[in-house]
Amino acid sequence: MELRSMHAVFGALENETLTLSSGLNIIEAPNESGKSTWCAFLRVMLYGLSTRERGALADKNRYAPWSGSPMQGRIDLCTGDGSLVTITRDTARANSPMGRFRAVYTGTEDAVPSLTADNCGEALLGVGREIFTRSAFIRQSGMGIDHDAELERRIASLITSGEENVSFSEAQRRLKDALNHRRLNSRVGLLPELGRSIDEVDLQLSHLQVLQDRLADAQRSLDELHKTAQSKDLPPRDVLFDARAALRAAEPLRRTKAEAERQLAKARAECDSSAARIEDHPLSAHTPEELDEMRRAHEAVSQKNPFPILAVLLLLGGLAAAAAGFAASIPSLIILAIPLLGGSLGAWLHTRRQRKIAQNAAARERAAFDRDVEELSALRDALRRAEDAQSAAQAALEAQEVSLSECISHALELLAPYHTVTDEQGAELFIGIMLRRCEAHDAAQREREERISEAAREVDLLRGQLASFPPADELTAARETLVSRQGDAQSEYDAIALAMETLERANTTLQTRFSPDLGRRTSELFAALTGGRYESVTLDRTLAAHAALSDEVVAHDAQLLSCGAYDQLYLAVRLAICEMVLGEGGRVPLILDDALTNFDDERMRRALDLLVEVAKTRQVILFTCQSREGVYLQGRTGVTVHKL
Repeated sequence: MELRSMHAVFGALENETLTLSSGLNIIEAPNESGKSTWCAFLRVMLYGLSTRERGALADKNRYAPWSGSPMQGRIDLCTGDGSLVTITRDTARANSPMGRFRAVYTGTEDAVPSLTADNCGEALLGVGREIFTRSAFIRQSGMGIDHDAELERRIASLITSGEENVSFSEAQRRLKDALNHRRLNSRVGLLPELGRSIDEVDLQLSHLQVLQDRLADAQRSLDELHKTAQSKDLPPRDVLFDARAALRAAEPLRRTKAEAERQLAKARAECDSSAARIEDHPLSAHTPEELDEMRRAHEAVSQKNPFPILAVLLLLGGLAAAAAGFAASIPSLIILAIPLLGGSLGAWLHTRRQRKIAQNAAARERAAFDRDVEELSALRDALRRAEDAQSAAQAALEAQEVSLSECISHALELLAPYHTVTDEQGAELFIGIMLRRCEAHDAAQREREERISEAAREVDLLRGQLASFPPADELTAARETLVSRQGDAQSEYDAIALAMETLERANTTLQTRFSPDLGRRTSELFAALTGGRYESVTLDRTLAAHAALSDEVVAHDAQLLSCGAYDQLYLAVRLAICEMVLGEGGRVPLILDDALTNFDDERMRRALDLLVEVAKTRQVILFTCQSREGVYLQGRTGVTVHKL
């Protein structure tokens, strides 16, 4: 490929155009004029601009146009088959600078079908971005070559099978990553992780077994506690309490019975006393009819009124005497009539007094009789009342005896199914004993219930803990899977370790094949650049160089050389790599950005002579801040000097 022209709005380049020729192009420009920017622009146009980089030094920020215009550019070039192609990249979105790509045949709108934004550089140059940067893209500050897997694959492909998908360092890195992924040390890696996982599963299985054993023991204890039933020889507490209540109910009945007995005794005493008084009464022998007859007799006596015969006789005599005396005018008769009348009056008065006395006596006798009758009646009423009270007391006593008997019988009937008790005292004793046994049994029952509750809580707790574990068969299956994976990983680890060992041996063999060739060509180029001062150059797999003077046996590390000699050495390495990696077909142009600044004039001239030879097979573009390169090559065929 050959670059014809570049037009850029890129960094400090504001609509700048650079025209190039075939052969060696020397572009002279002072510092800060955009030489390095043109180099960066060329790389971006070929391989695109990364938008993943962050920070002020990221290309998208570092090369943002100073004018604020959108970043864009165009390159006209000639491909290896002679086709003229125009490549453009511009900014369609602010977050994707140089994101829009277009490749057409120059002077037409016909798109080049094989070129895309992603494959443009590799399709045109035949190498990827990293190989181009580490071989044909040479800057003053980046003359040295650091190790790169892609460059290694390219070199290895030249001296082995020609395949570019093989890199020892990349393969070694991948194998090492795979090895470290499986086991980096005793704690990091798949194998330690699998071992820890197996240990964790074993621990879970162990805990699961312990919990299952504890659960089985707790369940057995709980079942045994549930099987412990209440003792059958103990009556129910309600039966005992009912029987005791029946016996306790007999106490007031017993007191009531005693009171009824006292009342009965009192009523009997009253009856006896009333009967004795009646018996001692003078009228007790008379019947009520006789008493009524005697009462009527007393009433007749009290009502008897004696006639005053004497008084009437005396009165009649006196009246007769008086009448005769008055009639006969016999004074003596009249006088006689007076005592007769007086006697009549006295007799009448005496009769009345005697009647009064008799009536009073009869009244007294009747009153006494009435009192005796009333007393006898009262005694008989009292006797009847006493007898009624005795009957009532007897009935009450019998009722209390019945109630008392019923209470005691009820208590005995309640206790009969549990013990043969025939009396109240035995029942009380049995109830007391049974209640004490019930209390002891209740205490034992409470203790048993507490133990049941505690055992149930333990069972629930263990079941909850077991529920947090996966099932044992799943853990066992997981362990078998982990053990299988561990065995596979260990086999892979052993196989990878063996592969790394084999790869190391193969790489050692490979180094013995390509390092001498690359070192030999580098030695030739370095001797030409230094005028034969250095003859021997050796390179290791990482392309670290060692150089020896022509009269020395021991080679020196390139880091010990002067800046000029160091740049010459790695220029020789770069040119040798270009020959080996990029070939001689001229497909990849050689770009040098102030690469000869540290060279003295003599070594500069030798380097330019080499570049002129290189330019015969590939386009060479040398950016320089000096004019000595152009002066030295002035008039040389195949050399074009451009001044910016």
